[in-house]
Amino acid sequence: MEDLTKQQVVLLALFVSFVTSLATGIVTVSLMDQAPQGIIRTINQVVERTINQVATPQEAAVGAAANALSVSVTDQVADTVNTVSQSVVKIKDRSSSHILGLGLIVSRDGIVLTDKATIAQFPDYVAVLADGKALPMSVVQSQDGGDIVFLKMFPQPASPGAAIDPADAVFTPVAFADSFKLGQVALAVSGTSTAMLGQGVIDEIVHSSDASSAPVSIGTSIPLSKTFLGSPLFDVTGKVVGMRTQSFSKGDTAAFYPLKELKAVIPVVK
Repeated sequence: MEDLTKQQVVLLALFVSFVTSLATGIVTVSLMDQAPQGIIRTINQVVERTINQVATPQEAAVGAAANALSVSVTDQVADTVNTVSQSVVKIKDRSSSHILGLGLIVSRDGIVLTDKATIAQFPDYVAVLADGKALPMSVVQSQDGGDIVFLKMFPQPASPGAAIDPADAVFTPVAFADSFKLGQVALAVSGTSTAMLGQGVIDEIVHSSDASSAPVSIGTSIPLSKTFLGSPLFDVTGKVVGMRTQSFSKGDTAAFYPLKELKAVIPVVK
């Protein structure tokens, strides 16, 4: 032993430990084979309980992390829906309380985009904002040969003869998505007296002639009952990709008019 180096002593110690462990294992197996069944059953129960006590905290930690992630995603979607809803108005006939459809605020000066069918039967309209404020509006531009119409909201003074508060003349427009794709998660808000949320995926993109042309319709798995004329279709980040119009139909599920190309023709009212 005195002639061995430190490295050799360490290797010898490891070897002795290995042989001892091997011998202990062999003896343990032999004793287990000869032990009564009651003792073997007790040992197995102790081993199982020890494993469960070690594994349970780890499984609980994984479950807690998954639940936290689910809550985080849910909160994000709720925030997105709330943000988009601030740019959605209810359009009604000025002479009654009947809601004709929904519209999207698309400019800070109060331009609203909606389906032509929403306003086809009435001459005067009122936009009801998310906070309940009602503003008169009128048509400023229609899409040639299409389904879309632009209206302008007019802010009102707090009392007759008073000046209009500048803050009341600035509106929150929606953000348009630059693209969308098949299988993408999509949301829609609607409702006249109560707010409703439709959820689904984009399951069809229809083009006029070939896949290289601009899409003319976006099919979804969102139930038709969860949408209304003028309902916006948007992604989980709050970017709007389409609008529900009367001329688009997809059975029991909703189809939407793609709005990407309309960004360039939003009217500017001086």
